[in-house]
Amino acid sequence: MVIETAEKRPISRNAIAGLYYFRHGSDFIESTKRMIQKDSHVNGNFFIAPTLNEMILDGKKIRSTPIKVNKYHTLYTPQKIKEYEAHLERKGMP
Repeated sequence: MVIETAEKRPISRNAIAGLYYFRHGSDFIESTKRMIQKDSHVNGNFFIAPTLNEMILDGKKIRSTPIKVNKYHTLYTPQKIKEYEAHLERKGMP
């Protein structure tokens, strides 16, 4: 179970990798509203970590799921997207 999240400030060996699932979309909306009202930003940018912290404060259960390094594909650059597309083609996926 996750007890705290942080953005751009390592607090554990785990990382937020950009894939999220919310059982109820309203949990995300309400927690994000509170995070914005509190002005919980990093260098003027808003991220998901403070939203998750708001959910934790509400008593919601936040879990993390480990992903093996060879299964994680970042899509932050055009080159990384091309690498992922090539990976899919090697696996026979369109």
